[in-house]
Amino acid sequence: MDEPETTLTRRAILKRAGAAAALMSVPALPLGRLEDVAWGAARQSRPLRIGQLLTLSGPLGSVGADLQKGFVTYVRQNGSRLGGRKIQFFVEDDAGDPRTALQKAEKLVSEREVDIVTGVVPSNVAIALRDFFHSAKVPLIISQAAADELTRGESSPYIFRAAYTNYMIGASMGRWFYRNIAKDRVFTAAPNYSAGQEIMAGFVDTFQKAGGKIGGQVFPPFGTVTDYQPFLSQIQSARPSAVFAFFPGAEAIRFVRQYSEFGLKRSIPLHGAFITDPAPVLNAQGSAAQGVGTSAIWAAELKNQRNTRFLATYERLYGTGEPSTFAATGHNAAQLLDEALKSIQGDTSNKARFLKAMKNVGTFQTPSGIFTLDPKTQNPIRNFYLRQARFENGKWQNKLLSNLGSFRDPGK
Repeated sequence: MDEPETTLTRRAILKRAGAAAALMSVPALPLGRLEDVAWGAARQSRPLRIGQLLTLSGPLGSVGADLQKGFVTYVRQNGSRLGGRKIQFFVEDDAGDPRTALQKAEKLVSEREVDIVTGVVPSNVAIALRDFFHSAKVPLIISQAAADELTRGESSPYIFRAAYTNYMIGASMGRWFYRNIAKDRVFTAAPNYSAGQEIMAGFVDTFQKAGGKIGGQVFPPFGTVTDYQPFLSQIQSARPSAVFAFFPGAEAIRFVRQYSEFGLKRSIPLHGAFITDPAPVLNAQGSAAQGVGTSAIWAAELKNQRNTRFLATYERLYGTGEPSTFAATGHNAAQLLDEALKSIQGDTSNKARFLKAMKNVGTFQTPSGIFTLDPKTQNPIRNFYLRQARFENGKWQNKLLSNLGSFRDPGK
């Protein structure tokens, strides 16, 4: 999922990112020297230095904080080690800004001399960082940013992903929607920026492959709409059989509430991606969200030993109730790194060997279920789950209903 970013096109972002990366080419530490220092055998005796580049302030601060909590939960439940190595964290806040992120990435690599970087919340930041990490040849595990391009045309042997792509989010609901909700005259709605476009493309692709027919689409401007009445009128006039939607954060609250207030909910079923996540969004929507189904990569009700341990450790460390799906994704990122390190006994002195271990880490069990890293895309193949908004036990919850199946990004 792309959380709120800018309305720049991907092409414009890439141009600006390339220029910014060129200005931040670590002048005090030439690339050859960087590799010698960062990956030399002399470093093997010290703790593994992990840089965490996260959005910890601004509207996305809670997402970055949850990613960090999930990562730390995994490390703590494994004796504060990964691959047998002690861990040393260096945390930087990028504030969700691409230029700030490039400055902080340079600091982590050249000053902190980290072995690997994890994190990254919005996709515009991930796209801006791509050229820097590719040129510096420092591995980056993206914990959240979901831009399709980083698995496709802008992929890099130094960049791995622990979450999903925007395509996968939408694709996870297409077949289920066709079989359970509607087969034709389906309308889609999403904000007009990269995440909205890519999530809808994934949904339309799998919905149509199942045999479904799209009846129309609306893409309201991103970040500027407070009254969705004109777009709801378009939906009403089209007389669709159902609506599939994606809106993040405050926009999800407004859209779901206004959809119900406009009277559409009574006759046109609404389901989607992230429109009732996370918990504060669902609480603000209240009864307007009742019965809305969405997909997710994790649910607290999943019955496996990894999830039981994750929930128990998280509660012991933070005592703040149920983790978010972002915390589960941060946990996945730490486990992905750990599995690769264990295969080489924690020895990162040979960069090529470490990258090969990451690329070929294979399949393992996580709190989210079976996780496989696709060696072709360095992106996960993973299960998505159907959840439904319900009021139970005195609170609003996204309750687990079923396993939607395993999904992967098609790549280039």
